[in-house]
Amino acid sequence: MSRAKVMVVEDDIDVREFLRDALKILHEVTEARNGVAAFKYFDDGYRPDAIVTDLVMPRMDGMTMVDRIRETDWGTQTPIIILTGVTANDDIPAHVWKEGTKADLFMEKPIEIEELFDAIDRLIKKRKNFTPLEPGTGSYDDE
Repeated sequence: MSRAKVMVVEDDIDVREFLRDALKILHEVTEARNGVAAFKYFDDGYRPDAIVTDLVMPRMDGMTMVDRIRETDWGTQTPIIILTGVTANDDIPAHVWKEGTKADLFMEKPIEIEELFDAIDRLIKKRKNFTPLEPGTGSYDDE
């Protein structure tokens, strides 16, 4: 089986390197320091099988990046996981971020790397097995 391509978008270099080193065991990993840097890859034709991104980053935050990805022809089916240290104790409660995102999954830091592996694999499999809505049928088959 080929290795999935995973894009890691994280401004904290220590966290980015940790994620890269952990994920590269099972996946082909590309990394970017923020949404602007990630879009340079996307603009050059890079299409990851999944994206793992931080929420709060300079230049382009995770929410804005996810919204922009979802507006592309390729991005509607790309699994996206948002990781963040934003909690209910911060200025903006975590549930506000979660409800406003177009990401597939929202995980609060610190994360268990095994949970991230499982989430990536589950979301990629789900997207590969997804059959788009048939025009006029009102249903879809995701088996």
